Amino acid sequence: IPIYFTDNKHEKATIDKLTNNCISIAKIEWDSRETSWDFKKSPLFDFKASKNIENTIDTWFYQAKEQFVQMHKNEEELNKIFIDIYGLEDEMNEKVEFSDITLYKDEFNIETLEDISLDGLSETDLYLAERKTKLNLNTQEIIKQFISYGVGCIMGRYSLDKEGLVIANSDDELVINNEELVIKGEDGEIRHTISNPAFVPDVDGIIPVVDTEYFPDDIVNRFVEFVEAAFGSEYLDTNLSYIANALDKKDIEFSKDAIRRYFLDKFMDDHIKRYNKRPIYWMFQSDKKGKAFNCLVYLHRYHENTVGKIRQEYLLPYQARIQTKLSELTEELETSTSKGQLQKQIQILANKINEIKAYDENVKYFTEHKEKLDLDNGVAYNYRRLEKILYKEPKITKSKED
Repeated sequence: IPIYFTDNKHEKATIDKLTNNCISIAKIEWDSRETSWDFKKSPLFDFKASKNIENTIDTWFYQAKEQFVQMHKNEEELNKIFIDIYGLEDEMNEKVEFSDITLYKDEFNIETLEDISLDGLSETDLYLAERKTKLNLNTQEIIKQFISYGVGCIMGRYSLDKEGLVIANSDDELVINNEELVIKGEDGEIRHTISNPAFVPDVDGIIPVVDTEYFPDDIVNRFVEFVEAAFGSEYLDTNLSYIANALDKKDIEFSKDAIRRYFLDKFMDDHIKRYNKRPIYWMFQSDKKGKAFNCLVYLHRYHENTVGKIRQEYLLPYQARIQTKLSELTEELETSTSKGQLQKQIQILANKINEIKAYDENVKYFTEHKEKLDLDNGVAYNYRRLEKILYKEPKITKSKED
């Protein structure tokens, strides 16, 4: 922090004004992230100009660029003032590289261009263009942040109807009545009440993530419900298409398929990175490569019977469903004229059955032992206790911090 020596009251006031503005901008950016103690909601909801998520993101991007540019202006102006105060004109200048502005590092890509047309640009874009610079939006990162917030609402951590944390204590209990959500402690203390919720969180904080739409509370079904609750039904297909394209949807995929693939293949890696190797949503997974069975559990809603519920209500029914399908295809194979494709499908299902059966042996052990967690011991400590049936991530389990 620079210490300035000047009796010029105007200069002092300017320094204070610029400094406070920088702090304010930095705090807005910091609090837009779930890992901030003061996070309230996805920042996109402050810019819902329409029910179209693409337009909403464009509006947010315009405002975020303004913050970025204002921070750059402030820093160069402060540099000018301090260079003058300390008489450093011959040793340095006030220029600040755009890459040194620490705002929105994940959300923006800074592009340097030789030739940029200055026609029709906003004041913010003109400021950048005059310096041969363009800010490009990392749409995928914004969508991943939105998905993360959506999972939070599905789990009950956040709510479309209430800012800040809703369910965030290990003894929080969710009671769902006809038109009201009540979150209370084990002593009966009412901690939150939400009347006529726009979106109802999952009843038990256990969300299956499998490669087919089998369970009613399947992750894709619930996420689509969240998007509809957040932006309405009119542009639902358009919004899902935009989300899927941001997640690198393949030409042969439907939007929901691309979203499902993201949850299966990349969500946990992104979540672990976002939460600095201390995930609050845990993926119970049969095998990191095969992914025959997976389900997400919100850590703060885990209790000693959670693993048993996963086994009875999700794992065993899903195994039975695959077994039934396997039997049907095996019978069909006997009379089929195109056996090659059927044999391939049968082998895939047989591999899933074997993977799930092996996984069930471990799950059954934890079901019987009713493992309790103590969140005061930290995420890594508790993760290690269940690591045999969880998503394998050495960055968590090998940590010495907890």
